[in-house]
Amino acid sequence: MSKITIIIPAYNEEKRIGPTLDAYVSFYREYPEEIDFLVVMNGCQDKTLDVVKSRSERYLGAIDWIFIPERLGKGGGLREGFKKAKGDLIGFADADNSVPPQEFNKLIKVLLNNPEVDGAISSRLKKGSQVIGESWFRKNIVSKVFAFLVRLVCGLPYRDTQCGGKILRKELVWKLLANWHITNMAFDVELLWNAKKIGAKIEEIPIVWTEKGESATLGSFWGFINQSLRMVWSLLKIRFGS
Repeated sequence: MSKITIIIPAYNEEKRIGPTLDAYVSFYREYPEEIDFLVVMNGCQDKTLDVVKSRSERYLGAIDWIFIPERLGKGGGLREGFKKAKGDLIGFADADNSVPPQEFNKLIKVLLNNPEVDGAISSRLKKGSQVIGESWFRKNIVSKVFAFLVRLVCGLPYRDTQCGGKILRKELVWKLLANWHITNMAFDVELLWNAKKIGAKIEEIPIVWTEKGESATLGSFWGFINQSLRMVWSLLKIRFGS
């Protein structure tokens, strides 16, 4: 049986991460594969750590955690989590449960059933997907425009690089860690870009995705604009700086 590690990055997620952990642990409790969870908290200034500790105690060690005082960005936090992960398959899902466990499980099944596939990513834009509650602005400006830029600048074949659910084989993870430099929310593009360069086979899987508000990572409107500009700049660095 394969051992699977699911990493959950968290930045000021005290209100949302508890129910997400409950959902994931409950879903996988009877799963035939061995699954563990690793929460990576960086820069948290709220009670996220207390919530994670309480869930770790409740579920008798099924949940491990890393607490990093400084803010590394989502990509930076996940990079540290990937270094510590013990699974043969290593994935990550967002703390807001926008990709619920039954949808994440579609990615796991792809790797378990197809040994020639190196990774699987969730998609909100591929045919067969369903999006619940997504705002017009996020759907038409954020998701589609950035997806267009990714295809234009980097030539990646995926409809949606940014959906918060991905899983990779351990062997691929270790190859990608050596060239993982982007720490903001464009880190997904860098991973997929480097995977493409070494010929890794990544499947894009349509899922049911649910919009969740109150993201501490995206922050205010101007914080969102700043994050978006940084992501576009990161695309140029990925394409022309590597």
